[in-house]
Amino acid sequence: MTHNEMQNSFVEFDEKQRFVIEPEHRHKYVAEKLIHALDTYKPGVVVKAGIGAGPLLLEIAERSEQCVVIEPSSVIIEKFITRYGSDPRFPKIHIVNGSYSCMPVDYYKADMLISIDNLDFILSGLAMEEFSRILQFEGLFFYGGVVLSDEDIEGIYDEFVRLANPAHNDYYLAGDFRTFMELKHFSVLSDELSRFPLDLAAYAEYMKGFTSTENDSAGALRIVDENRELFEKLYKLEKSYCVSEYYMTGIYRKNKFVPAEGKIV
Repeated sequence: MTHNEMQNSFVEFDEKQRFVIEPEHRHKYVAEKLIHALDTYKPGVVVKAGIGAGPLLLEIAERSEQCVVIEPSSVIIEKFITRYGSDPRFPKIHIVNGSYSCMPVDYYKADMLISIDNLDFILSGLAMEEFSRILQFEGLFFYGGVVLSDEDIEGIYDEFVRLANPAHNDYYLAGDFRTFMELKHFSVLSDELSRFPLDLAAYAEYMKGFTSTENDSAGALRIVDENRELFEKLYKLEKSYCVSEYYMTGIYRKNKFVPAEGKIV
């Protein structure tokens, strides 16, 4: 199975229950952050990477002049159209079936690029190059995603998630994500860390249904048991496998290029 096939398979699997991508328990929090960004900066052309759960995309369309969404899965596109095709906001949404690593969008087309809950299972390096390519200079990047505690240097939380969900690549350390964006020539306008509860046992059990890959739910929970002290310290692990994971939302501005100086400023 290729990476893109696994990526699409996971998105199609998770769409049924919204356990990982734009889940209901984070919707209000993320929506408030995103709506505030849209109302503050008033971008004209907004590009979203992935349809996601659907409701956020409709709210984006309501508050932007033009909303384009790039979605690699034709199955997700069909389901979105069936579910929301009669919504009055639907006509403002332009859906393109395409890859994040080669996005069918012109250079400097977007005023804002939105990526929520997907950088950990897509090819993030290639995707970020594409996000930057299609953003205007001084365009905005809105990000929402789970991150690691800055003290989780070895990425133990990543090991748990990777065993339970083979589609997962890596979460960034919270501090490293800011550095990553700076290296991609973005300036931090604002970002914020929050905590949300997650039942790791329920997550491992849920991922057993992702039959497109060989996952190891029992092995994932062994990682937690073998590193219980670290999980308790960094992620507030309780005896029932409930933790408090970190979630980052942020707005980053693509730096402008000054040809006369030949450098990014």
